[in-house]
Amino acid sequence: MRRICMLSAGLPNEAYMLDILADLLVHQDTDALANLTQLLMLATDLASCDEEQLLLRYPELVDGAAYGAPVSEVVGMYRRFAQEVIGIVEEHFHATARLL
Repeated sequence: MRRICMLSAGLPNEAYMLDILADLLVHQDTDALANLTQLLMLATDLASCDEEQLLLRYPELVDGAAYGAPVSEVVGMYRRFAQEVIGIVEEHFHATARLL
């Protein structure tokens, strides 16, 4: 997550000892790959489902309304996050993009 956010902000791609984004096969059956897979599944869901589907799958999105944020704005924020994740993965990590 941190790496994707840094790249999205235009910061340089740092070297990582555990470079799961660059080499998925080395990290099979690890928590790191499971976490990455869950992040990509969430991003794909957020980007592709309509608002009603999202609210059925993720009812906690309605919680933002308790703080004065309209549900459509909360959903919009999560959609932007999803597009950012997908865009960075597609642009910088072609092997990982195959998981999308």
